[in-house]
Amino acid sequence: MQCIIENCQSLIPSQVCPHLTSVLRQFIQEYFGIYDHQVYHIVEMVAVLNRDLVISLIPTLSKTLKDTEHKQGLGRNNSQRQSYRRLLVHLGEEGQAEIIKLEKDSD
Repeated sequence: MQCIIENCQSLIPSQVCPHLTSVLRQFIQEYFGIYDHQVYHIVEMVAVLNRDLVISLIPTLSKTLKDTEHKQGLGRNNSQRQSYRRLLVHLGEEGQAEIIKLEKDSD
């Protein structure tokens, strides 16, 4: 994963690699409902390598979390939300802003 991200950054150093963003977005959408904690773990590793890439995925991550909760029909999934908060803490101001939005949505 590290090599992929580094190669992408070297090709387009001034922006987030669109192809890699697309692949990660699809990965999150396909596997989150079944392997949520593992998906968060992988995304956390990506955040260490390229924080901006993961910041660009915040809308996808939040939507996928809410969609999964809706499909489960049990309301808020505190375990998933806690894992997501742990990820968001590593994403600076953007992550903090999303934590606040999630808390407001759940009131």
